[in-house]
Amino acid sequence: MRIGVFILSESLTGGVHKYTQQILLSLQQYAPEDQVVVLETARNPEIEASCGPGFTVVLLRSYRFLQMIRACLPRTTRAVGASKTGLGMRGWLGRNVVGRAVRRHGIDLMLFPNPAAEALTCGAPYVMTIHDIQYRLHPEFPEVSADGEGERREAVYGSTAPKAAAVLTDSATSRDDVVRFYGADPARVHPLPTVPPSSLARSVGEEEKARVRARYRLPDEYVFYPAQFWPHKNHLRLIEAVARHPGLSLVLGGSEQVPFSTAKDARRRAEELLPGRSWFLGYIPAEDMAPLYASSSMLVMPTFFGPTNIPIMEAFALGVPVVTSEMPGVREQTGDAALLADPTRVDRIAEAIGTLRSQPDLRRTLVERGRQRSLEWTSEKFGRRLVQILRSCSRP
Repeated sequence: MRIGVFILSESLTGGVHKYTQQILLSLQQYAPEDQVVVLETARNPEIEASCGPGFTVVLLRSYRFLQMIRACLPRTTRAVGASKTGLGMRGWLGRNVVGRAVRRHGIDLMLFPNPAAEALTCGAPYVMTIHDIQYRLHPEFPEVSADGEGERREAVYGSTAPKAAAVLTDSATSRDDVVRFYGADPARVHPLPTVPPSSLARSVGEEEKARVRARYRLPDEYVFYPAQFWPHKNHLRLIEAVARHPGLSLVLGGSEQVPFSTAKDARRRAEELLPGRSWFLGYIPAEDMAPLYASSSMLVMPTFFGPTNIPIMEAFALGVPVVTSEMPGVREQTGDAALLADPTRVDRIAEAIGTLRSQPDLRRTLVERGRQRSLEWTSEKFGRRLVQILRSCSRP
């Protein structure tokens, strides 16, 4: 079978980037007999490094050029056009750019690691991942609703999900949401929980920990939170919660250059409440991520979006206790291996942090439970299940 993978480079941020890499590595390891054609809208060295030696990487040059023309239009105009037609210019690109590549390379099945209007007109059966529907559940956050973004997502998700050969979701909770909101066939919607990158699913030695501590001049005890500075990531409340614990520091990693970024406010709040106790690392090189986790006292992730998040599984795999948000479906990922706190309440976040600091036996229990959770759903299980789903879509 020839499997095409559409990589919309402008959407590859944070968890979506890691997820896409996992998809490609899974195809390389567990579908070696298949031919994989990666259709890129722009060169991405990290994505290309995840491709197997037999993969074909195709740069859709005309796609990028036409997208630049599209970008000259007001965002609201583009969004309205898409909402009325369900496709807009993206549908035209799918038919005339992606579709030509599908025909040229004889692709039997297309895989979209992120929702894309191009799926409808690519000319091949397709499998699509819907990571979340937070624009419906949390429209108060501008990154998923402002400037017509909510309408655009509704048009794309609502038109593509019912017609997909398969839809992948991160959990059973998300599967039920996709079926309920978009009328997708339940038999075609498959929970496929995310897993940490293989580079993080390992032990970290004291030498590595010492190296990152020295490189970033880190304190002995710190909360770690790797996340882009979108409003829904809730950095401001986390800063306030950490500030209630003398002697505890906060290390943040992630791009500050995102739409509606809270980075400036976060820096200002940290200077006021955590003087000398906050680190903003920005983009973290892959080789530093595991030791940064392993050196930390805990991962605290008070996000409003879920129900699953990759950093939680990363922390579990590296033996780091976790505090995360109390929200529907989160226990599918965490089980009893994490403390949950109301993300709207600083006092609850601070209380959970204090519990982990003051109860070493509980810390050890949660670390052990987290390791067990990480072993229950591995990269191998993810890869084999993904290939099984793709095989079922290719059958007549």
